[in-house]
Amino acid sequence: MPGFAVPAPTRSNTTSGRRALELLREIFGPDSDEVERYEDATEVRGRLPGVRGQAGNMTLNIHGQWGILGRLDRGETVLKELVAQLN
Repeated sequence: MPGFAVPAPTRSNTTSGRRALELLREIFGPDSDEVERYEDATEVRGRLPGVRGQAGNMTLNIHGQWGILGRLDRGETVLKELVAQLN
């Protein structure tokens, strides 16, 4: 599909990351390898299960491989690879 683009999550708008996941599920199917790749890249939060905060909603830091910025960078890489496959 020429010109097809999946919005990449940005550091200023993490809602884009959720929207990207919704689009990937719609395009490739909810149980697809592509969705699993994106989730693996973006969904692991924090470094240790016991220190993530209540409901697992906190990271230890925004920086580093386990922080939000690292997760967003990995998510963007996966999305770019998937878009390249579609084009």
